[in-house]
Amino acid sequence: MISHKRIQLKGLQAASFQHPLDQEATRTLSKLKGIDFIIKKIMESGVEWAFRFQKLSSAIRVSPCQFPAIHAIHTEACHILDIPPVELFIEQNPVLNAYTAGYTRPAIVVTSGLIDLLNEGELMFVLGHELGHQKCGHTFYHFMAQNLATFISILGQSTFGIGEQLGRIFVMELMEWSRKSEFSADRAGLLVAQNREDALRALGKLAVGSRKIADEINLEELIEQAKEFEELESGLTGQFWRFFMGMDGGTHPWLMFRVKEVAVWAEGTLPSFLEPFREVEASPKALTKKLSHAKAYNNRGNARMAAGDREGALSDYNQALALDPNYAPAYYNRGLYRYQLGEREEALSDYKQASAIEPSNALAYYNRGIIRYELGDKSGALTDYSQGIALNPTLTLAYYNRGITHYYLGEREAAVEDLSRAIALDSTYAPAYYNRANVRSHLGDVEGASADFQKAADLYREQGNEESYKGALERLGKLREECTTVRIFPKS
Repeated sequence: MISHKRIQLKGLQAASFQHPLDQEATRTLSKLKGIDFIIKKIMESGVEWAFRFQKLSSAIRVSPCQFPAIHAIHTEACHILDIPPVELFIEQNPVLNAYTAGYTRPAIVVTSGLIDLLNEGELMFVLGHELGHQKCGHTFYHFMAQNLATFISILGQSTFGIGEQLGRIFVMELMEWSRKSEFSADRAGLLVAQNREDALRALGKLAVGSRKIADEINLEELIEQAKEFEELESGLTGQFWRFFMGMDGGTHPWLMFRVKEVAVWAEGTLPSFLEPFREVEASPKALTKKLSHAKAYNNRGNARMAAGDREGALSDYNQALALDPNYAPAYYNRGLYRYQLGEREEALSDYKQASAIEPSNALAYYNRGIIRYELGDKSGALTDYSQGIALNPTLTLAYYNRGITHYYLGEREAAVEDLSRAIALDSTYAPAYYNRANVRSHLGDVEGASADFQKAADLYREQGNEESYKGALERLGKLREECTTVRIFPKS
């Protein structure tokens, strides 16, 4: 059972606790050339389905009726981080471990060995750590890191070896990101456990793994070891051995790096970080009023935008952000306002801020991709569309616009594939048929292009778009005319 009440971090934004190294590595990874291609192939692989099949077949899902005490701890951890419930499974394994897998429907898995050895506070830290990956939008890249061997093999088989080479180039950046993302997840674990000793003891037990000596872990000795290791590692020799002794090949940083980071953040930042939330619990009306005012200004800004009062809308969005600088919807809506005014650089800045605060907001990445495309940064647009798709694989417009971008980059086969995905998600989306017809005509697929132009025309007519209907029929007529004017002369 839960032994003491912890503070709920209502309104918590990931950007407020994410480690700077994680944020920097995420930006680097998102800019990596070819990442959109890799994401596309991974989404086709079916590995996520296989993971879920395996857990449903062999592990036990935690629920109010199945392991209720653990369910209560897990539910409180979700409540503290202010995120929706995430599925939790327990699998039979004496090795102490916990991990998050999947991306469209992520789930946390903990081993029986971990349950047996950790007390409630330590388990809160571990569950908070895994939930932190979800809060920070890590789940897709982490799923890739956990299944690298499978994904690289899939890439190689589906692209005649080219994708395998591309995947191996991607591995180094992905592993670097994975290690740095763990520092943010450890901070999330601290925010859930809200106890330095529980967090450090959990790390120590994960390293030792022995029930017999687990209670003999001395936290101060552990911290001293971390300090000694930091001094040893910081020199040139330490950097050399870091490369050859495993950190650069694994998904997690060395234990002593994590111990040091947890100890420093717990002692220096955690108390002041929790204080505003503690004040809210003591006197919730003040913050509730503040947050409701920010939401109210944002909502009134939306109403003013709809009524054509753009100056009033901007004033309201600015006021919402003055009340709560981490209120992502206001950045999102102000970005839309600026985009409609033609202020694309300013709009891009707002969408970047919205994405930093809410890294799981697929639409923010999608809109950012639109702006980057219009600013001429088509490679950046591809990356943003791909990130949006990774977060929401049913985002039809992201596939459509990524297909258009591929086309203008000369990547016609990729364009057809993305436009086809858009059509699979929305079979009534006429522009996708029309533009796939254009691409197919350039690829010499006259039959496919003709069928698409006809389908686009039919849909435009059904939807009352007379101008586009005529345009599609005109293109179809020209295509047929080009085919019938071709003459094949016999050899003389």
